[in-house]
Amino acid sequence: MAHLSQNSSIGGSPRCENVEATYKESSRLAVDALVAEGLEAYGKVLKQEKAYSFLSRSEVDYIQANAQPPRYTEYDSMNGERGTYTGTDASSSGTYWPMLSDTSIPELDLGWPAAQKREQTNVTLYFQPPLAEGIPTIKQVALKLIRQATKVVAVVMDVFTDVDIFEALLDAACTRRVPVYILLDESEASAFVDMCSNNGVRLDRQQRVRVRTIKGSAYTTRTGKKFHGSSSEKLLVVDSNVVWCGSYR
Repeated sequence: MAHLSQNSSIGGSPRCENVEATYKESSRLAVDALVAEGLEAYGKVLKQEKAYSFLSRSEVDYIQANAQPPRYTEYDSMNGERGTYTGTDASSSGTYWPMLSDTSIPELDLGWPAAQKREQTNVTLYFQPPLAEGIPTIKQVALKLIRQATKVVAVVMDVFTDVDIFEALLDAACTRRVPVYILLDESEASAFVDMCSNNGVRLDRQQRVRVRTIKGSAYTTRTGKKFHGSSSEKLLVVDSNVVWCGSYR
């Protein structure tokens, strides 16, 4: 008899009977209390609801550090309506501010080449560290792919602070004029900005490099405070023909 994982891979999803709902009111109440009043209130709600603590310490710290107050509008009866915004989420991009500009920057404005049709695709697995001598490390593979790029390089990364890979991207953009797109998790984008600053790189002067940020799903509490989840994607696309992905950061 095939396992469920085998059934799902050969067509048709396996039937799941009596699946419990993932939503729990006690969890919502606990998160609201954490955002509004802190860790002690979070624990108090869990005790009242007779629920288990479902957040790790790192998740608690992330929520408390990233919860933002709501944006609101004041109304002045004498001068009419005027907008007043709190928080820092007026823009989800490091290079485009919709509150200040009336036109958006086109996506992929540097172009994107069409993928070549192939009759056969290949998959190669790499491990960190390598399983045997003579096999390149994951970082060496990434550098090789970037240095061989002639059409486009796209990087999706949650935390991007590797100077060697960034240098290879800049070389591809400046020396070979290869379009480079970088997509980062907004909550960790400051680490990338610090890396650029520490190495004297000004992104606004990189004509062949585009950097954007994205947010995870939003969670809004009853008080209007909101925080976004984080992205853990790690992806490298080269010349629309090679895709490198995995858990290596």
